[in-house]
Amino acid sequence: MSDWKSNLIRDGIAQQGYIKEVPGIHGDLSFSYRPMLGQKAELYADKVAKEINANAERGYLLVCDIVADHVTAWSEPVDPSKESMRCLKKGLLYAMYYIIRGERASDSLEASKTGDELLGKS
Repeated sequence: MSDWKSNLIRDGIAQQGYIKEVPGIHGDLSFSYRPMLGQKAELYADKVAKEINANAERGYLLVCDIVADHVTAWSEPVDPSKESMRCLKKGLLYAMYYIIRGERASDSLEASKTGDELLGKS
């Protein structure tokens, strides 16, 4: 695992992400992910914006694919595949996308739980 305080993204590192529950909208979600390199983040931002402007559905599916390509594990009972990302609530999907891009911070993990506990591994 990588410390979120590191300012360098090294090949093969993984970070913990967490999005806390918003009552009435979605439950909490924890996940491990490979952070996106800066040049990829800019490339994807441009591609996503162009796709959304041309065809909103294709833009949404591109975000699903990007997130699935970077998430290595999560607290949901299914694999973090492209298909499962398409079933994820929209607010969670976009929050994950911006965390992976390095433009949004994860919410604070609950003090009483470790990342593995939130991922259901202990």
